[in-house]
Amino acid sequence: MGFDAVALVSGGKDSVMAAMMAQSYGHNIVALANLLPADGDVEELDSHCFQTVGHRAVGVYHELTGLPLFRRKIVGTSAYVEMSYDVCDERVKGDEVEDLRALLAAVVRELPNVRAVTSGAILSDYQRLRVEAVCADLGLTSLAYLWRQPQGLMLETICASDVDAVLCKVAAMGLKPDRDLGRSLVDARGTLYEIESAYGSHCCGEGGEFETLTMDCPLFRRGSLRFEGDPPRVVVTSRDPFAPSAHLAVAAVAVDVKDHTIDPGRLVDVNDVDPPAVTRRRRTIDAFEEVLTSEEAVIGGNARLTRSWRRAGPKFWTVAAAVPVSGPNLAAGSPGGGGGGATPELDDAGAK
Repeated sequence: MGFDAVALVSGGKDSVMAAMMAQSYGHNIVALANLLPADGDVEELDSHCFQTVGHRAVGVYHELTGLPLFRRKIVGTSAYVEMSYDVCDERVKGDEVEDLRALLAAVVRELPNVRAVTSGAILSDYQRLRVEAVCADLGLTSLAYLWRQPQGLMLETICASDVDAVLCKVAAMGLKPDRDLGRSLVDARGTLYEIESAYGSHCCGEGGEFETLTMDCPLFRRGSLRFEGDPPRVVVTSRDPFAPSAHLAVAAVAVDVKDHTIDPGRLVDVNDVDPPAVTRRRRTIDAFEEVLTSEEAVIGGNARLTRSWRRAGPKFWTVAAAVPVSGPNLAAGSPGGGGGGATPELDDAGAK
């Protein structure tokens, strides 16, 4: 039996596909959550973590799905840009990820049965680690079914899964604002493979080459989205002759109802909710430091490994603690140890 989950949605193809995959694995999507710019006239924020292009369209996703949509304005900035993220660290105050923490905390208060969060992270450790840090703080499980999947496979899977998405931003060699903005992902697929081959870009957009807006998909049980009135305005943000950058400014959208038996979901504004207070918790890096600064402690019973990690130093420990697949599993009984699992073998230089 799966979890009741909230889907983080940006409007893009990846976030809806992640929610759909969670459903296919038995999880129940009971709500949507979205972050948008504090200034409604701004289409795109300088955010390291969140897509905001097309945010006006996301504002009707509760009507498309029949699910409650929790929304919060982003008041923070990309203030803390180190790879790891700890909600207890004083340096993260004012960071945009704290808005995510406040948003998901509000969802949990309203829907206490929620146990998991879906997100569309594919390749960005920066994004994944932040979602996981917030989930760990709130006692939630992060579900990222697209993580590290081959991008060509994901592009084909999305196109084959009845996800109708259009390009709403382009910023890469080989993509042209006047040709490609508003173009369907299915139609643009050949071009995306061509520029990946020619320039080494990412066909699924994980290098920031493009962003999408989902107009329809199986998650939208109640209705589909369409642009209303004049076509969206093209905003050019860089006229670089090789890789121009531009996005669509979506002014108005409408919902075409597919199933009149489904009621629209609620739109829940959580802008008046502060991020929850944090309690200092014991972190993975604390366990590293306790083991590696003690002459007696040994990682997993492996003295050679322990010597290598000691020589590598605290900077390496911090990185390893942030990336679970690279860090040691402490043996039961050692400081911080939960035990179990294979420990990566390092050579004397401390490299795997």
